[in-house]
Amino acid sequence: MHNPDFAPGMASSIAPSVRGAVGVMLCLADMPDLTCGDLALLIAFRKEGGRSIIGANPGGRAGHPVVFPSRLFTELLELGGDVGAREVVVRHAGSIIDVEIGAAARIDFDTMDTLFYGDGRW
Repeated sequence: MHNPDFAPGMASSIAPSVRGAVGVMLCLADMPDLTCGDLALLIAFRKEGGRSIIGANPGGRAGHPVVFPSRLFTELLELGGDVGAREVVVRHAGSIIDVEIGAAARIDFDTMDTLFYGDGRW
C-alpha cells in the first residue's frame, strides 16, 4: 500500500490498510530476506488461527510480519503518530500464535549504514 501522507508516522500507514479488509498483514518494506513462502506460511496460520494475532517469532523473539484479525481493526485505527501496532500486540499477548520463519523476520535495514555495511552482504 502506498501512503502519500507518511509524514505523521507509522500509524498513518496502518489505518488505510485496515479499511475494508478481512485480515491485515503488517510487513515492513525494509526486510529483504522475507520470501513469498514466509508470507504464505503466516497466511496459512491466519486461516487456522481465525481470531488470533499471527506473529513471526524468530528464535522466540517477536518480529515481523504480523497478521491481525478484523476484531482488532478498531484498535489499529485508533493508533496515532509514529508508533506501530506493538501496543495492540502487547494488549493481546495471550492470543498470539507465534510462527517460526527464521532470521528473515529480524533482518531489516533502517539506515543506509545497515543497508550497505550492517550484515556484510553489500
